[in-house]
Amino acid sequence: MTQRTKEQFMPSIQTLKKVILPAAMVGLMIPLSACVAQGPADAKDAEPVALTATASECTRVDAPMLDIPSARDTEPRLRIPQPSGWRPTNELDGVDEAVRFAIAAGDGQRPQEVAVVTMEPIPDVDAQLIFDDYRAQLEDMLAAKDLSMTVRATATTVCGQPAETLSVTNQAGGGRQGAPATQLAVVAEGADQTYLVTLVTTAAPNSAKSEHEVATILAGFAVLPPAASQL
Repeated sequence: MTQRTKEQFMPSIQTLKKVILPAAMVGLMIPLSACVAQGPADAKDAEPVALTATASECTRVDAPMLDIPSARDTEPRLRIPQPSGWRPTNELDGVDEAVRFAIAAGDGQRPQEVAVVTMEPIPDVDAQLIFDDYRAQLEDMLAAKDLSMTVRATATTVCGQPAETLSVTNQAGGGRQGAPATQLAVVAEGADQTYLVTLVTTAAPNSAKSEHEVATILAGFAVLPPAASQL
C-alpha cells in the first residue's frame, strides 16, 4: 500500500486510538456519563426507520432501527439497531471529526456498553488492502503500548458490501477484565467517493445480556446506497 494511502488513513487510525483503545484496555469507554444520564434530548437527531426493499441484503434483527444523519446525500446511508435501554449520546462528538454517531447503555455513571459509528473517505483501492492495513496499524499500536491483547479478524459482508470484524481480547492474567471490544469495518461506495465505515462496540464484562445486545447492533448495522443514488 502506498504512503499516500496510509496518510489518507490517518484520521481513521487516530479515531481508532481514541475510541477502541480506551474501551478495550482500560475497561471503560471514555467518560460518557453526562450525556447518557441526560438521555437523548441533547444527542444528534435520529429517527426510527423501517427496512425497505433497498435493504434486502441487510441482516434483519429484533430491534428498532435508527437512521443516522448523513453529512451529504452522496454518502452511504447508515442505520443502526437500538436495543432496549440504549440511547444516542453526543459525548463523543468532539473526539474526532470522523465520528458520526454514538449510542450507549449503562448505569449513567460508568457506562461500558457503547457503539460508535465513524465514516470517512478513503482511496479507491482493493477492500482487503484497506482491512489489512487498518488491522496492522491497530496491532502495531497495541504492541507499542506493550498491551497483552489479541486481534482476531473475520471476513464478512454488510448489506452485500465487503466487511471485516475485528475482535480485541485481553490476554493478560491477574488484572481487571476490560470491556470486550469489537469493530466492524465496511468499505462502501458513495455517489462519487469510496468510504470506510466503522462500528466500534464494547460490551460489559461477563454479561450475557450486554453481549447479546452488542451482537444485535453488530448484526443489524446497515450501510446502504446514498440518497443521491435514489433520485
